[in-house]
Amino acid sequence: MTFRHVWVSLAALTFAAACSSDDTVVSLNVSATDRVPAVERLQVTFTQGSRKLVREFEPPSDESSPPEGEEPVTSIKNNFFERLTLPDDWEKAEAKLAVEAFQKGGAPFDPPLVDETTFTVHPNAVVAAYVELDIPEPPPPMGGEGGAGGAGGADAGGADAGADTSGAGAGAGGAGAGGANGGAPGAGGGADDASGGVGGAG
Repeated sequence: MTFRHVWVSLAALTFAAACSSDDTVVSLNVSATDRVPAVERLQVTFTQGSRKLVREFEPPSDESSPPEGEEPVTSIKNNFFERLTLPDDWEKAEAKLAVEAFQKGGAPFDPPLVDETTFTVHPNAVVAAYVELDIPEPPPPMGGEGGAGGAGGADAGGADAGADTSGAGAGAGGAGAGGANGGAPGAGGGADDASGGVGGAG
């Protein structure tokens, strides 16, 4: 059991002492994350077999203390509890409790901001029930990994360019070899001319 649950359970016992012994009471303990904004009302629906009961109440709120020049932000209180009384004809048996939050102006959240739990009704006594309200974090933007794949394609293109460059180098090497071969016949011709000159002198 967390510290929060211990705290709200002790608070529920304090309320139990203040209640009439004839009341069948549910101490609804609500926790809300920081992502939940201001809530105008909570609708609580109890069901047990064919029995159904709907209760509504305005939850407490908190107001932030922003830096100078900024507007304060109002949101639902992170932890609180509300005492709700059931009719006398509810039996000692399991029941379901569903909570839905509504925005300022009465509109539901989209998607609905809901939670539910089960508990055992104890006639003429107090029982605690726990729910949590949370708005999921938005999903990451689509296509982020695809962009990384495009960078890989650029690397492959660089490899192709390198292959072309090495081919050009091979061609240049071939041209150099051809030039050396061409120079050899020229040198041979010079030797023949020198030999002819010597004969003439004789």
